[in-house]
Amino acid sequence: MRGDALAREARERLHDLASETLPTERDLAGLFDLVDRFHRTVFEASPALRVSCGRGCAHCCSQMVFDVHAFEVERIGRRLVEERRVAPVRATLERRQELHDRVRRDHPRHHDEDVDAWIERVAIEFWKKDEPCALLDADGACSVHDVRPWSCRRSFAASDPELCRGDHAQDPRRRFFTLAPDEGFDAALEDLDRFATYDVDTDQLDLALLRWLRAHTPTRRD
Repeated sequence: MRGDALAREARERLHDLASETLPTERDLAGLFDLVDRFHRTVFEASPALRVSCGRGCAHCCSQMVFDVHAFEVERIGRRLVEERRVAPVRATLERRQELHDRVRRDHPRHHDEDVDAWIERVAIEFWKKDEPCALLDADGACSVHDVRPWSCRRSFAASDPELCRGDHAQDPRRRFFTLAPDEGFDAALEDLDRFATYDVDTDQLDLALLRWLRAHTPTRRD
């Protein structure tokens, strides 16, 4: 299958990049282009695997994104600097972070609650606030789509897009899945973090990007 060949090529490319001295932006773009082609090939070859995601369908883009890598944050940060969009994005990131902090305070961890369960509960409550991602454009499309994080790139909805709203996060009708070239691809991406020049010290996209922008663009000027 063409999908199998692309998956194998993506795995090999990732291994090669992790072994290099310093992958270039072109190298990284080539890797994720392969992954996108793998996804398209799998969906085209599997009619039963229906994907309802589309440009401008951003109901899931108001949730807090986790499991983001430092090298991904750096790619996004550099793009914002290049396009002189730091100030408006930073303002939205700060607003979303303040909202997230408030939701955490309003929903404290129960005495016997598992930490991961609490984080997920807070994330769902935040999602319900419907505060759009700072990286969406005026049409609801991702403005950094080609350098979007793996957490976003690997995620797909197979049910009605309306069920991707925070209010439906636990709706049994909602169908959501992730797709990677292989089971170890997610973990292997961590090897690329050694090339990041700044340790954001969090896997939460908003906070990580906010820290990166503050460190690299300390003033309000772009």
